Amino acid sequence: GWATSDNGLGAVTPHEIFHVWQKSAYKRKGNNNPDPNNFLNPPVWFDEGSAELFGYLIYKERSNFYEGVGTYRDFQPLKRYSTRNLDPVLPYLLGRVASEYIVASVGMERFLQIFFNVGEGLDFPRAFEKATGVTLDFFYEKFDRNVRKMF
Repeated sequence: GWATSDNGLGAVTPHEIFHVWQKSAYKRKGNNNPDPNNFLNPPVWFDEGSAELFGYLIYKERSNFYEGVGTYRDFQPLKRYSTRNLDPVLPYLLGRVASEYIVASVGMERFLQIFFNVGEGLDFPRAFEKATGVTLDFFYEKFDRNVRKMF
């Protein structure tokens, strides 16, 4: 079926499975998408981007991991993609790049710790800083400065 096709949808199944893991790590009941307009909740770029990263890591046959990102030359600062309102696609694409950037900077274990920290009751900025050792604002500034060099 579509989950094993070669038309780019093969990463969808592990992406959606990662959302199930997220909900468990966050210890959420009911809706897995709390108000994204509340900056204390995980932003959409983080939730969707981390699921995209997982989906593409599992589905290794994808030919171009960053397919699509380079076509968006005028993307906004990452922080602006906390909801889907600005753009329906870029929270996924830039979020995937940002997730890999975090993993490359601090490792997978500390990246996953962000989710567990939220599940322990920390708001997203504090969960992020506790896991990575840098403030969320510092990360945004560093990522935004460097992502343009990548594309």
